[in-house]
Amino acid sequence: MKIELKKDIKLYQMEFVGEVDFFEKSPYIKLLQNIKTKDELIYELEEKKMPESAIKNIVKRLENLKVLKNGILENIEDGFPNKEYGKYTLEIFENDTSLPFKFKNKDIKREKAISRNTAEDIKTNKNYIKMVQDKSNDKFRINSISNDKAKILSVRTNELVLIMDNNKWKYRINDKSYDMESIAYIDLFKGKWDYENDSLMISFSIIKEKDDFLKSFKITYSDDIESNKYGKLKGRFKDIPVIPKEQYDAKEWFIYLLKSEIEQLNRYISKEELQQLWNNTKEKYPKFNKFELGFDFENILKEFGKSSKYYWLLQAGIDLYPFDISISSKSRVIIENIEDFQDKFYIDIKELIIVDRYINRIRHFKILEKVVRNLNYPKITIITTKIYNSNDKQKIDKIMSNYNITRIIKEKYELPHSRYWVFNDDVFYKVGESLDSIQNTSFDKYTKDEIQKFDKKFVELLDREIS
Repeated sequence: MKIELKKDIKLYQMEFVGEVDFFEKSPYIKLLQNIKTKDELIYELEEKKMPESAIKNIVKRLENLKVLKNGILENIEDGFPNKEYGKYTLEIFENDTSLPFKFKNKDIKREKAISRNTAEDIKTNKNYIKMVQDKSNDKFRINSISNDKAKILSVRTNELVLIMDNNKWKYRINDKSYDMESIAYIDLFKGKWDYENDSLMISFSIIKEKDDFLKSFKITYSDDIESNKYGKLKGRFKDIPVIPKEQYDAKEWFIYLLKSEIEQLNRYISKEELQQLWNNTKEKYPKFNKFELGFDFENILKEFGKSSKYYWLLQAGIDLYPFDISISSKSRVIIENIEDFQDKFYIDIKELIIVDRYINRIRHFKILEKVVRNLNYPKITIITTKIYNSNDKQKIDKIMSNYNITRIIKEKYELPHSRYWVFNDDVFYKVGESLDSIQNTSFDKYTKDEIQKFDKKFVELLDREIS
């Protein structure tokens, strides 16, 4: 996400007579780049066959510039100060926030040279000197200002911008940026920030017409805020993560997304299919985990209302499409231990396809090793989610290589909620438990056409991924 906060600040134009150090790059910088002491400097100059008098002059010059102090070279890259005395025009930003500066120099312009080498005896205007001392300015430093020859010519406004990008805060004046401390989100978002989910809590009613916001859980908007530290600011907030504010917001938001899933199917939907859609939608949008959203078919119908086409698609699923209560399995195999895989299926298994979203840890693959051995080493294809712990990858890859296992990775919401095992491409079992509990579960046998009626998502996935 990105945040920009803007405000107007004063920009003074001041005229003064005084002494200024200009830090300009010197030809000495390249010479001194890798030298740290006076002795090293003398040695380097002697190696260049430089006369002794010239070496003394260079050393003396550097000492007068206070670059060479007590035999040590300092602040080389800053450039060497060049003192000038004259008349100048200076622009200065005035800061009225908690940022770590009161005034910041912008530009200085030489108006007139005055024939005087130093300004040590000038009575300096202390108020103006405080205004012009900007430690972050690396181009010049104002040493003195004549008490009777300084004045403010004009005052106008300029823009101060506070920027947060990639969780880093900076402030910008005149296209030059500086680091700054972070601003608490609880202040920026008027107390509506959920730190646990790193999201702005927002009412569904505010964005109910914004399909892209509702599905991406990110919003972009403009708003004025007022901060104790920074005053009134004009804000531009981009791609701010959001989460429902209250339970009823979550409920309305979730139903909105569920409608989208139903509309994509564009047909009658059974009660069992709707529950699967419900579970898939919750997994697709994990921000709803904060809220208790239990599946209730009758309540969903009520939320849609009889004036909605979604109501009739669901109701017709009960009246005209009651497959979830009329279809029963052809047979059932009960697995009580791993060894049961040897003799309970009465089929020579050459190929096995497993569709299970939860085969993603090393312990699952260690159990699968035992299953494969007891099935007499068929070719295995697993359609599942990515590895949960990247540290397991090398061990899992080794098991897959040893046992002729192919893995197809999908997002969790792309997979059916139920688990399926397919033997030799044409024998279909719906499985009660995942591999964690495979030694104590049931295998219910169906035809592919029967599964199509109550779990179309599985059949579509299988047809798409296994050709």
